[in-house]
Amino acid sequence: MNTYFNIGVRPNYVTWEINLTRKLNFLSLVGFFNISLTLILFEYMQLHALTPYFIVILCLAPFVPLLNKWFGYLAATHLFFIMGAFIIFSASYVYGFNSLIALFYFPLILTLIQFIGRKETLKHLIILLLVYFVSIIVLSTFLYDHITTTLSAKDIRFIQPFSIIISFFSTLVLLLMVTWENLKQDAEIRSVLREKELLLAELNHRVKNNMNIVTSLLNLKKDTTDNKEVIEALDDCRFRVYSMALIHNQMYNNQGFEALDFKEYLSSLLKNIEHMMGNVAKVKMETESVMIPIQKAVPCGLIVNELLTNAYKHAQKADKQLTIQVKVMQKDNRLWITIQDNGPGINEAEDFNKSKSLGFELVRSLCEQIDGHFSFENNNGFLARIDLPLTKPQQLI
Repeated sequence: MNTYFNIGVRPNYVTWEINLTRKLNFLSLVGFFNISLTLILFEYMQLHALTPYFIVILCLAPFVPLLNKWFGYLAATHLFFIMGAFIIFSASYVYGFNSLIALFYFPLILTLIQFIGRKETLKHLIILLLVYFVSIIVLSTFLYDHITTTLSAKDIRFIQPFSIIISFFSTLVLLLMVTWENLKQDAEIRSVLREKELLLAELNHRVKNNMNIVTSLLNLKKDTTDNKEVIEALDDCRFRVYSMALIHNQMYNNQGFEALDFKEYLSSLLKNIEHMMGNVAKVKMETESVMIPIQKAVPCGLIVNELLTNAYKHAQKADKQLTIQVKVMQKDNRLWITIQDNGPGINEAEDFNKSKSLGFELVRSLCEQIDGHFSFENNNGFLARIDLPLTKPQQLI
């Protein structure tokens, strides 16, 4: 039996296409037996007018799995549902609209929508629904009083309740099947999402741990040398690694994988830099609670880290406490970051643009990477501004 249901299933089919193909094969078999039983019942009731139409359907039913195999599920779908419309239209035409056989259009339409109610098959759904709509309009208007075979009162008492009960029962069964399938798919989707969340959490946890190991190795290496330049280079690397590790740590703790609370991130980053640099500066932070996309969080974190550590290194004066001000705001779908110190600034604007140091090269490269814009000026110290577009701006309440 499973072999029959799999007729027409192809290796390149996705899940919904496999399910559609198998359902068509199953319903063609069920329909064949239903039509056969209906034919026997009508013959027993000596209602012979529909016999030729039933025979046509019985002859066409085996072609549904064959079309699945030869031409694919779309051809089989058209044949199956046109067969359904044909037998309902024919029965209503023969026995009249008052026989209520047209009620069977409703379970047929529900089945059609459940089968191909998808974006990929929308065109075919509209075509078949138009066929049904035209059929119902013709039966309920032009052929409303048409009766090919006059039914006795006894036959009417049989056909009308039969049409009402069976069509209602079929509709109810289909609704229950659709509901059950939706619940099953919902459970599967939730399971897959939960699995992906766990995998992402585990990935971020491993990345965070690996970066912590790198930081520890840099600290160990730092303790083995007295060379000032080497120590400074190792500290720079350690700050950069920490700024990236902090993002993964926040993602893991908050279980958020699409956006990051930049205010929370900056607060943790500033505390770490202050601690490592010896609390020699007074840092003021004025930030809005802005959610920044994860793909832009790492570059932004590295940029802020470079500018802050640069201020600690070069903006201190012997006669004045170093003050650093960090502002973050969201405006017009863009993130604006301003970092200012009260140091001596830079003597020549060309110095920054021509500088080949790793820090300045990194800032320029990262700004380009996130389609950001960087500018600076001397304004009672060094003032840097960065603005970048937010693909999914969202502000916390």
